[in-house]
Amino acid sequence: MHNQLQQTVNARYHELDPHNRVRLPVIFAWLQEVGAEHALQLGVGLKDLKKLGLTWVLSRLTLELQRPIRGTEQVTVTTWPVTREGRFSIRDYLLTDQQGKDIGRATSSWAAINLKSRRPVNDSSIKPACTARKQSHTLFYFSLSCFSFWYFVSR
Repeated sequence: MHNQLQQTVNARYHELDPHNRVRLPVIFAWLQEVGAEHALQLGVGLKDLKKLGLTWVLSRLTLELQRPIRGTEQVTVTTWPVTREGRFSIRDYLLTDQQGKDIGRATSSWAAINLKSRRPVNDSSIKPACTARKQSHTLFYFSLSCFSFWYFVSR
C-alpha cells in the first residue's frame, strides 16, 4: 500500500493486565499515536490544522483482535487514510506480530472541528490521499462517542 506508515511498538510492564495481556487503552493509544504521526507526515496533522483554526476529534474507534497481545511482545502498527464519509475522515490500521502475522485490524473515524465555534467543518482541503479499504468482521467494538465497549477475544 502507498500512503501508509509503519511503526513498531510494545507495552511496558505497567501497561499489562493481571493476565499478562496488553490493556485496551494502551492499544488505543498506539493507534492514535501512529495515526497522528502519519497525519503530520501527510500535512494534515494537529500542527497543520491549528494554523487553520481547526483540530481533529476522534468520533469512533473499532478494533478487531484475533488474539490478545501478550507481555511485551513487539507489534507493528501500520496505518493509512481510507476516505471521507461526510464530515468524517476514515483511517484504517493493521497490527502484526514479529512474524508478520495479523493480530488485529482497526478503523477510526475523525472529524475536523473549528477551535472557536467547536463545530465540525466540511473542508475538502484537509482530505488526505486515500487507499482501498479491506473488509473485516468486528470482534471488538469501542465507541468514544458512547463511552462504551464490547470485548470479545478468546483466551
